[in-house]
Amino acid sequence: MLANLGRAFLQIGEGVAGLEALSRAVESRPDAAALWRLLGTSLRHTKVVPKGENFRHILMGLFGRGDVNPRDLATAALAFLSHDENTS
Repeated sequence: MLANLGRAFLQIGEGVAGLEALSRAVESRPDAAALWRLLGTSLRHTKVVPKGENFRHILMGLFGRGDVNPRDLATAALAFLSHDENTS
């Protein structure tokens, strides 16, 4: 259900809400590879991402997965770092 909610938010242009829902879906089912891949591809070309430690943890997890293309994560990582107070 969270994955569907995330997709719906993304389709209507609510990027942060969509990514938050997809992140919660991954957190609730960390063994579901399809959810990780969906989140990874949803981050491709994004310029906005959720803030906070939970998303940082998910993003780092995505970089560690062999079934997620790290190129899809590049702009999301830059967006996260641009508003992360721990990087300054």
